[in-house]
Amino acid sequence: MSIEVVLFIVIGLVALFSAGMMVVVTNAVHSALYLILNFACVAFLYLLLDAPFLALVQVAVYAGAIMVLFLFVIMLLGAERTFREMRQFKWLAPLTLTLSISFFIVLFLVMDRGGMDDLTVPPDAPMLRVVNTTPDFVEADFFLNGELFAEGVPFGGTTDRHNAHFREVEPGDYTLGIAQAGGEGRPLPLGTFSIAPDEALTLLTYGIIGSGINPTFLTIPEDINYYTESGGRTVIVNAFADQPVSVVDAGSNRRLESGEAANAPLIVAGLGVGEATEMALERTGNRNWVFVDTAADGTPTDRIIGRTDQAFNIQQGHTNLFILARDRDGDTLTPVVVTVQTRTLPQFGSAEAIGQTLFTDYLLPFQLVAVLLLAAMVGAIVLTQRADIKPKPGRPTRRKVSRPLTSVIAAQTGHSIAASDDDEPQVEVPPATGD
Repeated sequence: MSIEVVLFIVIGLVALFSAGMMVVVTNAVHSALYLILNFACVAFLYLLLDAPFLALVQVAVYAGAIMVLFLFVIMLLGAERTFREMRQFKWLAPLTLTLSISFFIVLFLVMDRGGMDDLTVPPDAPMLRVVNTTPDFVEADFFLNGELFAEGVPFGGTTDRHNAHFREVEPGDYTLGIAQAGGEGRPLPLGTFSIAPDEALTLLTYGIIGSGINPTFLTIPEDINYYTESGGRTVIVNAFADQPVSVVDAGSNRRLESGEAANAPLIVAGLGVGEATEMALERTGNRNWVFVDTAADGTPTDRIIGRTDQAFNIQQGHTNLFILARDRDGDTLTPVVVTVQTRTLPQFGSAEAIGQTLFTDYLLPFQLVAVLLLAAMVGAIVLTQRADIKPKPGRPTRRKVSRPLTSVIAAQTGHSIAASDDDEPQVEVPPATGD
């Protein structure tokens, strides 16, 4: 077994032990401490999955803030002093220990002989997008096997306009069709393509109706996975539908003239119609790249075909398409440079990846778990409150003084306020008769 499997087994056993002890122990504070140990084991498992952000959140939020709240509630309600006499079952502890050891042995055998190292990760769903550089379709609807895939894609735009995100599709063979946005006619078939799992494709449509190159599309494989290298992935595409072109770097010379193009540093030479370069990593920063004509021997000439309106910015963690296409300006066709920039997928376990997952695919379960945790907190407060203990009634007490009140007043006034024997009313008692 590999070291990752051994660490997983050890940490998993500790997590199971701490979870069991959390339930078994009678002292609430000890139970909370075992829960902290369980949270720490889960954080270590996140590290094994190469998710350091999740591990940090597990320690800081659960093992830190939430457990402080639990301990505060326990101390506030005095649950750590709750001891009740319970009927003891002497056979329960040996039985529990035997079952636990048996479970661990079976679990170890399953992990050891189950071929965990041979398991393969299931492939991700293929990703697809369409870039419209067909001048006859200012806004286009795209169809896959006759079903609408993207609606109202503008010239130079992608499937969801300027966001340039990919969409998941099922692997298989497809026929791509194009139609005017909102039109009722049948879509014009552009051709067929295949897409496999774990594959990301960009379909770049180009061509002109009635010309030498009718509307068609170019399949561009892309890698949109997260990467740690410094720079951005870049692909240069010739959808000019005329002749091979070359790309030179004008550098800081923003107004590069035609006579100066041949002396500029060469980026790519002799890129044919409907061809694209391999995806390459370019350092970040602004690029002043210019498309120029190519001679018969494949060398660049001085004639400039197209340039961007502003510097082409290559960013870290992005894929970049640098496309030479044709746009319709009335009855004339003019060369234009289209740039499409797309962010790569976020790193697994990062804050961005967690946010996208929680607040898109799992928003409702996330809210339900939050309500469940709130209900669990209220239930813990109710269960730990001792309803059978009532406060003892206070005992009435008398104030004890060293001297009577009458003596104190008499000492202050100089005479006694108590009634004397002389002041008492005399009652005449009739003499007794002999009768």
